[in-house]
Amino acid sequence: FFFKNQVAKMLSVLVLSVIIGVSFAGFHMPPFSWDTPPVFIHMCNASGPFNDSTIEFLTRFPMVTIEKGQGINATIEPYASQYVEDKILDTLRKIKEINSSIVTIMYLNSILDWTFYRLHQEFIENPDWWLRDMYDDLILISGDKNFPQPEQGMLVFDFQQESVQKLFSQACLNMTNSGYIDGCFADRPEQATFGDYNLTQNQTKYFSAGHTQTLLDIQKG
Repeated sequence: FFFKNQVAKMLSVLVLSVIIGVSFAGFHMPPFSWDTPPVFIHMCNASGPFNDSTIEFLTRFPMVTIEKGQGINATIEPYASQYVEDKILDTLRKIKEINSSIVTIMYLNSILDWTFYRLHQEFIENPDWWLRDMYDDLILISGDKNFPQPEQGMLVFDFQQESVQKLFSQACLNMTNSGYIDGCFADRPEQATFGDYNLTQNQTKYFSAGHTQTLLDIQKG
């Protein structure tokens, strides 16, 4: 299993991301009491589907987020060849079927184009949607090294474009429409700089505005 480290940092990021990503009509927050600290779980099983005992363990938490690495090292078909959205949905469906009150969250990175998502397939077919810097150089960024990724780095969603905003928001809403996923962990919700790459002032302005608008559109549902 893969558990996120740096728990304090993850807590602040998760709260921000969940509030942005899932506060549409019908969404309910997990139960809260000052009598006990809030506890949730954010993880994945890279080797394949969770077994029944682990699913039962996950239902002990009021909020469950399944990470992008779910089943990335699986070898048994047809599961191994599925997109990660389907693997996450499979896990969260099992949790909801045991306890429908649990808040279930799918991980999405709102900056990096992780290649094992279905979202990647449409994005890769539209080069005009890829973010470029002020010199028209393609921006390629590396992510968490615990997960497989192109050696040269990953493409970045160009949120200056309305078509990209719609692409990303629909990727989340398609999953919440399943009835088994309550929202999306929209990672990197405030990022607008990219290492050694330089954007013009207007590029940064419109990228940030489009990025924020996308997350607000998800929030509205």
